[in-house]
Amino acid sequence: QSDAILIDAGSGMNPWVDRLWQLSRQVLLVATPESEAFLDAYAAVKLSQHHRHDGKIRLLLNRTVDDWELAPLATRFEDTCTKFLRLTPKPAAALPEFIRTKQTPPTSTSTPPIPHSAFSIQHSALVPDEPFRRATRLLAADLAADFRVAALRLVKPKQLSASSFQYSDKFDLSQRR
Repeated sequence: QSDAILIDAGSGMNPWVDRLWQLSRQVLLVATPESEAFLDAYAAVKLSQHHRHDGKIRLLLNRTVDDWELAPLATRFEDTCTKFLRLTPKPAAALPEFIRTKQTPPTSTSTPPIPHSAFSIQHSALVPDEPFRRATRLLAADLAADFRVAALRLVKPKQLSASSFQYSDKFDLSQRR
């Protein structure tokens, strides 16, 4: 058992991928901001049985340079899906390009200084890019919240709801209306 499964189905659309989309609670459609990749992502949605994916599809722009790249492409994607496919996608998200950051070497009077090049080689693999890490955590939290909400819908309440209340004459409330 698992709470979530992430499948990289590649680009394009085929019956197998479309069936995976139908069974999924959420579809992350990953594209880069380049126009070819962006159009390929829309083409995949168009070739799918898109009427079964309303409210599931989310555009994820990968390798963005600045925050300003997301807004116009997300608006364009949402407007096109709504107008031509009658599909309402979830709000788009962006992952900035991963760039390793270099920290300055620690200085201390009690230990000999580490040469900057040795420090960079030693620690550059350990220091992830902060904007990328923050965006990844926000996306993961958003996906996790979506799964938690869906799981709560599956839990049966301990008490009977008002619509299933049985009266003494054996008719439930829905039959009385």
